[in-house]
Amino acid sequence: MDSAIGRRVPRTQGKPGPSRAFDTLRTNGLNATFGLAPIGQQHRPQPFVVSLSNHRAESAHGTDWPDATSSEQRRQTMPQMTNDELREFLSTGRHIMKLGTLTPDGWPYVVPVWYNYDGEMFMIAGRGKARWVANIKNDSRVFLCIDTSDAPYARVLVKATAEIEDPAWLPTSPDRAIRYLGPEAGQQYYEEKRHVPRARITITPREITTWAGGGWHPRYEE
Repeated sequence: MDSAIGRRVPRTQGKPGPSRAFDTLRTNGLNATFGLAPIGQQHRPQPFVVSLSNHRAESAHGTDWPDATSSEQRRQTMPQMTNDELREFLSTGRHIMKLGTLTPDGWPYVVPVWYNYDGEMFMIAGRGKARWVANIKNDSRVFLCIDTSDAPYARVLVKATAEIEDPAWLPTSPDRAIRYLGPEAGQQYYEEKRHVPRARITITPREITTWAGGGWHPRYEE
């Protein structure tokens, strides 16, 4: 195991350029509009926020996601959430990441994995002989699903690229095991497996789509 309703915001108007991904997440009664840097950039994606009045993209230059600027905007569109609220959905609880990789012959291969999220990137680890690790070595394209199992349902879908940073990584903290297994079982798991090398893999999001609440997106009602 080492191994939110979503809404696509219209593309920025004006001069053609790289696609931007903007979506909405609602969890525990909170709604968020957020986005990523232009898809295809070689460097780490920088956060972008959306001006709800005209869908104009603005660089955030930081990690905070500003709230909607008026109550009218909140009624007409799903209000934004802070980066802390987004981080809470992805970083707390025991949500399992469903990781999709591609086999050499092009078939999807999906496994459940534990993960960490730092607000920009995901980190996972897997045994070096795991098939999905070999798939990432062969093709860095991955797809993630992180969702809730109880109503009101929510999910985060992530198109991303994965990189094996260290093929023989050793964990130095029991925090992730404790998050998923609890204090006692997590500590025991860590002590038993801490000397077993694993592949440390970072996952960089390229596009995020979210859904929550059990309802249908308005486009399906048209």
